[in-house]
Amino acid sequence: MIKICFCTPGISIILNKKNYLGGSEFRAFRLLKYLQSDKNLILKVIVFEKILSKDLKNVSYKLDHYRKKKNTFETIVDIFFKGKFTDSWNQVDCDIYAFFGLSKYSSDLVTWCKENNKISIFFIGSDNDINEKYKKNNNNLNVKDVRYEDCLNCLINSNHLVVQTQYQQKELDRLYNRKSLLLRNPIEKIKLLKRQRKHILWIGKDDDVKNPLLVFKIAKLFPYELFLMIINNFSKINEIPKNVKIIKFMNNIQIQKKISEAKILINTSLFEGFPNTFLEAGLQKTPIISLHSNPDNILNKLQAGYCVNGSFNKFVSKINDILNKTPRRNSSFRNYILKNHCSQQNLYNLKKLIKNINHD
Repeated sequence: MIKICFCTPGISIILNKKNYLGGSEFRAFRLLKYLQSDKNLILKVIVFEKILSKDLKNVSYKLDHYRKKKNTFETIVDIFFKGKFTDSWNQVDCDIYAFFGLSKYSSDLVTWCKENNKISIFFIGSDNDINEKYKKNNNNLNVKDVRYEDCLNCLINSNHLVVQTQYQQKELDRLYNRKSLLLRNPIEKIKLLKRQRKHILWIGKDDDVKNPLLVFKIAKLFPYELFLMIINNFSKINEIPKNVKIIKFMNNIQIQKKISEAKILINTSLFEGFPNTFLEAGLQKTPIISLHSNPDNILNKLQAGYCVNGSFNKFVSKINDILNKTPRRNSSFRNYILKNHCSQQNLYNLKKLIKNINHD
């Protein structure tokens, strides 16, 4: 039996269906759903509140009361940048510890695994997790306030790395001479919903990387279009344009309906990995306009939408193009997702990695 612990703080909120959106957390949740059917694996998850959900049936939870905060979201933020969890890591007593994305928490976990003869698996969270600026003895902070030295520790000392795209795989090899497993973000097959297209949609977290305030600027240029923003913990509300509607929580089924009703899905992030929202939009044949993110040039290759490489003017122009022309609801992106992201073979490669790990 192989014991594996998923160290993914935000999954607590997703499991309890609270007001939270996070790509890495949904990715971890979907991987756990797949792995839970394997009787040769013992799955554990570190959480920060009692889990009421029964979505994961063969998974045990380690409740960690690290630091009392007003809410779980604040606890997670505090932990990711300040806390150490050696007690929890010891108590779950696993062979393998998996984590998602760069943080102080991740770096501490990698160091602890190395000191305690445990195996660490680093699931790359975004393209920004791989950067040639990350060097030893460098206390500069990246865009998410993680020290370069901690970033480098994760990249060079994790036992195994799992990437989302071919670009990430090539960059890891080029910059750090590290091999990795390409595991495409999993998603369940979703029925194509044929609904009236009503709004322009944005989905994400309220942080500077996701860049939600840019939506206000865009919306003012299209006063007759409804902009729907599904966003958690939105605190920077000053003057919201009249044609912007903010929704602070929707479950995944409701989000799918909103995506199927969208004229366009817009993405304003400064960087991404492979956004889950791209997959959800592709399954509903909803065109995508992205400010920066275009994983493996997928938007161009499969005519799924446009990436404007940071140009605000082009972003606005492409919205006009889609609104003023009859959009092509081609099936290329949907078919690609069904073959590469909904496939059990894709996930089988993760199970193969886990079972081939040498624990001696």
